[in-house]
Amino acid sequence: MVLFPPTSKGKDSPHPIILLVLTKSKGTMSKTIIIIDAHYFDVTTYLDQHPGGKGVLQKFHLKDATDAFNSVKGHSDEYALDLLTQFCLGRVDEVDLGTTEAMKPP
Repeated sequence: MVLFPPTSKGKDSPHPIILLVLTKSKGTMSKTIIIIDAHYFDVTTYLDQHPGGKGVLQKFHLKDATDAFNSVKGHSDEYALDLLTQFCLGRVDEVDLGTTEAMKPP
């Protein structure tokens, strides 16, 4: 399943290259970011609402969750796909998450 059309990088791209710096707060991750179909998604604000529990999302922090996402019945519903568009940070090749220690799960 391809959620977003490919984009091109460069000064004429409608999607600027984004630098996202993750920080630690009180020994826990302040962000939970997963990868689906070569896109980063910041699902931090959705952790407590996820029907499968927040642990499911947290175990894919900075990992490719495409296969797991596509294998769940209901994820192809319009509601789930609309949620994803709200959390999208951009394509993996256009977003620089930085190299801080905070990128590693606690």
